[in-house]
Amino acid sequence: MTRAHSGRVSARPHSGRVTARPRVAVLLALVLSALALLAPAATSGAEPPTFEPGTLTSDFPGPVSWRFTFESVAQPLRVELVTRLPGSDQVYVSPPGQGEITQRPDGSWLVTGSNTGPVPPNTLYRMRLRVTTDDGSFLGPEASVLVADERFDWQVRESDRLRLHWYEGGASFATRALRVGEEGVAKAEEFLGVRLDSKVDIFVYADADAFRDAIGPRSPENAAGVPFASIATFFALIRPEQIESLWVGDVVPHELAHLVLESAVGPGVAVPLWLNEGLATYLGSGETAAYRRMVRDAVDDGTLVPLDGLTGNFPTNDGGERSIAAYAEAVSAVDFMVREYGEERIARLVEAFSSQGADDAFTAALGVDTAEFGAAWLRSVDAPAPEAFGPQPAPAGPLPPDWLGPPPVAGQLPPEPTPIATPVPAAPPAAPEGGIDIALVLLLGTGLLAAVALAAAVARARGRTT
Repeated sequence: MTRAHSGRVSARPHSGRVTARPRVAVLLALVLSALALLAPAATSGAEPPTFEPGTLTSDFPGPVSWRFTFESVAQPLRVELVTRLPGSDQVYVSPPGQGEITQRPDGSWLVTGSNTGPVPPNTLYRMRLRVTTDDGSFLGPEASVLVADERFDWQVRESDRLRLHWYEGGASFATRALRVGEEGVAKAEEFLGVRLDSKVDIFVYADADAFRDAIGPRSPENAAGVPFASIATFFALIRPEQIESLWVGDVVPHELAHLVLESAVGPGVAVPLWLNEGLATYLGSGETAAYRRMVRDAVDDGTLVPLDGLTGNFPTNDGGERSIAAYAEAVSAVDFMVREYGEERIARLVEAFSSQGADDAFTAALGVDTAEFGAAWLRSVDAPAPEAFGPQPAPAGPLPPDWLGPPPVAGQLPPEPTPIATPVPAAPPAAPEGGIDIALVLLLGTGLLAAVALAAAVARARGRTT
């Protein structure tokens, strides 16, 4: 049964509690309707930027330059240059430099600039713009240019696996270089248990300065051949007087072995330099009598460097003798590895480097870590363990008068100070297993009381105003 009250229908005589709900529902509906109208308005005006095809230009040994333009109704929040690295799907993202992005009178945007680092020839340089507005991020079309050294009249000849570029020497030189190169690739692939994925480009320079331009300023000063696995290319310095020498049969297989090794371990995997260069030398010229004599001389005069001292850059001097001696040690260590463990286990070692560090790879394939292998190689060449040189402990000096304890002994660390006991507050007792956390109960209880009090206050207020 219902009864009328002030023109309203109520299920209960308590007016005010039931009549407040329709007001809240109507208000909520209005708010939701307004939000529904506003939500599409934020995206209905979304209009992506429009990009013009960009251009890249190269003037080797100068930089690669670029020019991109785009128009955008929305204000650009961020503009970035996205460069795709050769030989991979990785990208390098960078903002334009100071003054490299400007807005033109017609409202469009112009992005120009050039790279600051060297780019080796035969690199496919690829770049695009990424523009971010309030509506999202948008990629423009990719532009590309093949960096080429056009200072020379290059001759080109191909074989099954190689493409030779040279400008000094005749057809006989090309025939010989390709022959020793094909033999070197086949030998390295069989030894390391991997096959190159693509044809290799070989650029032979006859001039040292031009060769330096190609390999970049960060290459070792005594380098005569440098591989770039990401572009399946290597650069070699073969002077005119070396064209008919044995040097061709050394440098070409050597650099190709580096490319095969990197293909086996994967890009970016660090292989100790002595192993990297030792394998390339072993697969190229091999351990020659001259190399063996260098190792004996180093043992006799106490200058032999242990293998853990040849994991990074090789030592060098003005005449290059120190560097050549390091190559002699490296190929001696690899020759010992072949004799001691066999080629099959070396192939397993190389494969292990693709997923493990040096010590784990050595242990998995050879059963010894790098230190144990280095010690075994020293014994094989009758070399005593060399004395380690490096940072030495500082001599003891005077202590400030307020320091406690005796002065430290040179080469030893001072004793640890005696800890001072400090009171530690006791931890609260743990809740019994299966019980309820007291803190959680208190928190829930407090929240419930607050909610009840708030509901009561609202009810009283409505009762007064109804």
